[in-house]
Amino acid sequence: MKITHNAPDLLIIDSKPWPVGIILVGMVLVVVGYGLETFLNGDTFTGLMTVLLGGGIGGLFIAIFVRRNQLV
Repeated sequence: MKITHNAPDLLIIDSKPWPVGIILVGMVLVVVGYGLETFLNGDTFTGLMTVLLGGGIGGLFIAIFVRRNQLV
């Protein structure tokens, strides 16, 4: 957390989780890439489910954990 505004009557503390977001996006890209490779190699169901579930759950984790928090 970082102080972004400090006045006698107002204090704003801000948090931007860049490292968590970058790590989660990297993990989602790896899982989706593996799913696409599996899909293109002929295992259609497993590849499709890996892409859908990996991308969906990864996107959900990104939506939950990568948020800008601001305390006023």
